[in-house]
Amino acid sequence: MLCLFVSCGLFAQKVKIVEAEYTFIVPESMSIKQAEQEALRRAQIEAIANEFGTLLSQNTMSIASDRGEDFYQEGVGLVKGEWIETIGEPKFERGFYGDDMFVKCTIKGKAREIKTSKVDLDIKVLCNGTEEKFENTDFKSGDKIYLHFKSPEDGYLSVYLYDTVGDVVTCLLPYKRDNLSVVKVEQDVEYVFFSKRYNKLGLYAAEYVMGCENERDMNTLYVVYSKNEFSKPTLNDSGDRAALKHLTFDKFNSWLTKSQLQDKDMQVEKKIISITNSNL
Repeated sequence: MLCLFVSCGLFAQKVKIVEAEYTFIVPESMSIKQAEQEALRRAQIEAIANEFGTLLSQNTMSIASDRGEDFYQEGVGLVKGEWIETIGEPKFERGFYGDDMFVKCTIKGKAREIKTSKVDLDIKVLCNGTEEKFENTDFKSGDKIYLHFKSPEDGYLSVYLYDTVGDVVTCLLPYKRDNLSVVKVEQDVEYVFFSKRYNKLGLYAAEYVMGCENERDMNTLYVVYSKNEFSKPTLNDSGDRAALKHLTFDKFNSWLTKSQLQDKDMQVEKKIISITNSNL
């Protein structure tokens, strides 16, 4: 009992309360919702970097627009920590610096230091095609979504999609008919999920079509991976065979936080997906 208490106490000390603000200059090709998501992401990185430090790095991001593609530097490095949970609601402010619009995000949350190297996962969101050349996070209503995944180590995987409009998180993987908590993936095997044709799991694969209620919706794809088997959250099932199992974002976030605290090997990769309503 004493050993267990001491071990848990040492692990809990790794989680710290962090906070920061980040002002993001909005490119002309980016919507306000996209800009808020990017400002939020960078504020999280800033908060983690202030507490745990960074590894020197610089990435370039491309934003597709009617004019082609605009490129800009992220201006942030790889951080030595990971975001666990947001405390309260992030605060956003908008304004202008001359002719440039900005979005400022102020955020507070829990983060922990990364002391071991993470598994180098190869994750790509694919639109209307199962090859890597179809990588894209900008969808139109009616487009099919696929997920390319490859890991250098054996592990376990689940995938969830957060719909900000409906405030609901749906389970995309494991597939509904398989009644599993997670799926087992093998090292160096290239998987294409959400495809019946390229299903390597031997399971009841499902295929998904993206929908959009407004002119443009923003969804977040959560890819959850660990070298250790983990449990799923409690999901709601409407009884409709075509409907996916789901839960509220608060319950999903609570499950994800607890899972990360219990498993230091758990990795969560988030992909922001934009969906445009082609019928409007």
